[in-house]
Amino acid sequence: MGSYDIFKTVFENGQWSKPINIGYPINTIGAEKSFVLTADGKTAYIASDRAGGFGERDIYQIDLTNYPLMGKSTGKAAMGSPSVNSIVKGSVVSTDGAKGMGVLINFFNQAGEKVAETHSSQEDGGAFFITLPAGKIYMLVIEQDGYDVFKENFFMPASGDASIYTMIKDIILYKK
Repeated sequence: MGSYDIFKTVFENGQWSKPINIGYPINTIGAEKSFVLTADGKTAYIASDRAGGFGERDIYQIDLTNYPLMGKSTGKAAMGSPSVNSIVKGSVVSTDGAKGMGVLINFFNQAGEKVAETHSSQEDGGAFFITLPAGKIYMLVIEQDGYDVFKENFFMPASGDASIYTMIKDIILYKK
């Protein structure tokens, strides 16, 4: 629609679907970038240079309760229902002086398929943050040269209300 647009793709059965332009009114003839979705899937934020803004690029909040972007219509009736996503955050440190580590963290489902990955930040003491679908069992795996492989299975609960459940995982990697 414009010079940059927001597209949607879904990861199912180990493959990404064909990207689909989510269209107007989220995309315009302007340049829409940096789509950020809240953990409850009800609100998104984008940066756009569309007409009527205050600067070169402005941040817009989008109420997604009227758009079926997440594969189903959430609708206004869904307000106050349990969150479908939860957050895992924490840090990764090594045993040699408890230094924060920048590592790749992989998440797998019960079938052993990779469903997500994130990096921890060495600059922020090994901190990481990721949003995952709630109500499922995951395996967290970290493989780093010179360290024992870290594996942990965990259940990601939902909040039970409209808030977002946050799980804290502080991980220690041991030298080989």
